[in-house]
Amino acid sequence: MKRRFHFNLNIKFSLLLAVLLLFTVSVLSMLVLRGIRENQRAGLEREMAELTGRAEMTVKTSYLTGEPIALKQFMKNRGMELAYKLGQASGLHIKLYDETGTEIGNSMPMVTSPEFSDARQYALQQKIAYVEMQDTLYYIAPLLVNHNMAGVVEFQKPIGELNDFYRQTQRLFMLFGAAVLTVSFIIGFLYVHRQSKAIVALNHAAGEIGSGRYITHAPLKRSDELGTLSEGVYRMSREIESSIQALESEKAKLMAAVGKLKDLEQQQRQFINNVSHELKTPLTAILAYADLLALYGDDPALLWQAQENIHKEASRLYELVEKTLQLTKLETYAFEYQVEAVALDELLRDLCARLQAKAEKFGLTMRLSALAATVWAERESLIHIFVNLLDNAIKYNKPGGYVDVGLTASQDRAVIRIADTGIGIPEEARSRIFEPFYTVDKNRSRETGGTGLGLALVNEWVEKQRGRIILNRSDETGSEFEVTFPLYKNSSEDK
Repeated sequence: MKRRFHFNLNIKFSLLLAVLLLFTVSVLSMLVLRGIRENQRAGLEREMAELTGRAEMTVKTSYLTGEPIALKQFMKNRGMELAYKLGQASGLHIKLYDETGTEIGNSMPMVTSPEFSDARQYALQQKIAYVEMQDTLYYIAPLLVNHNMAGVVEFQKPIGELNDFYRQTQRLFMLFGAAVLTVSFIIGFLYVHRQSKAIVALNHAAGEIGSGRYITHAPLKRSDELGTLSEGVYRMSREIESSIQALESEKAKLMAAVGKLKDLEQQQRQFINNVSHELKTPLTAILAYADLLALYGDDPALLWQAQENIHKEASRLYELVEKTLQLTKLETYAFEYQVEAVALDELLRDLCARLQAKAEKFGLTMRLSALAATVWAERESLIHIFVNLLDNAIKYNKPGGYVDVGLTASQDRAVIRIADTGIGIPEEARSRIFEPFYTVDKNRSRETGGTGLGLALVNEWVEKQRGRIILNRSDETGSEFEVTFPLYKNSSEDK
């Protein structure tokens, strides 16, 4: 394939600069020369107008001081004399013509000169005409005496010096323009060459970046636009390098995520095993009592005991299935919550009032201390959170104990503390209490209907409301859970 010929940037800029300089010098020369020509012409016009005025004054003076005859006859009789007199006074070759255009006077009769009949006729209409021929200006103007046409005067003004001056100036401009063009082109070429070298350096830097060899400093140190571009190229290199590193880091994270997915798969199997085991326990009890009823259905004591235990295990089974479904939904789907401004102090008073009867049934005293605090959250989720925590504080308490509920505000967060005087949580179990199906004491959980899912659900609900739950303390005197939520400021900020 034939290689396409092209000019490099240096040649293109140099040629463009040469054309611009040539155009500028040409236009400037034309304007200056035109100004000189117009100035010369204006000076000649002023000079010739002044000579015409003097000629009129001379003719008028001679006519008025002479014998009183007709103006036409006066011009015919005195034409040669007046032409000679005017030529002597002005130093120019002068011709006089009467009102018909006939020559009546010539200051230099031996010198031949061209005839301009059309210009004379134009002057006889009281207008000025002039003709430039070779290095002589023929200026033809009307002669008026007391506003009467006396004839026409023709001045032959040599303008060779003016033309020589114009031509010499023209030559000087050409020489000066050529010199300026040459010097400017050389200076421009060197300047453009320097700029093109900078562009080549920037292009090389861009090529290095494209090849994955990132630059460690700006390719140019300048204070102009190219310097700014150089800094931009350097910043781009750093950002691309940073992005590549970030991609590599993300790749590593992705590989780690794959490992976590494998762990999650194992956890899923464990979850299914736990669900199967937890479902099997109440079903086994129900089947056992069903078998006993089939054998000893006429035993009133057995009938009453079976009815009570079957109902208890069925309720536990229902609660287990319900909480398992809730936990699965929370972990799998992102629901659109119906959030609103919720007054926590009013909500806690209402919930404590609802559970007061259950607390009294267990021989417990429920105490509430709540300051006014409002959060932006879903009311139903808050109800689930606090009902679970209060229910646990009642079920795992000691007879005659207390359930203390406190609500305060710290900085920009609402702080809720729920404490009991129960059996406490062993230290080795505290880190796992929010895991699904984990129970501290399986026998006690079975007695109280616990499923091991309550705190796992609470933890999920709290996080969905941008909150945080922790176990503040747990010892032989009881346990205390602390839940915090962002305080409500206005709807636009929390939405």
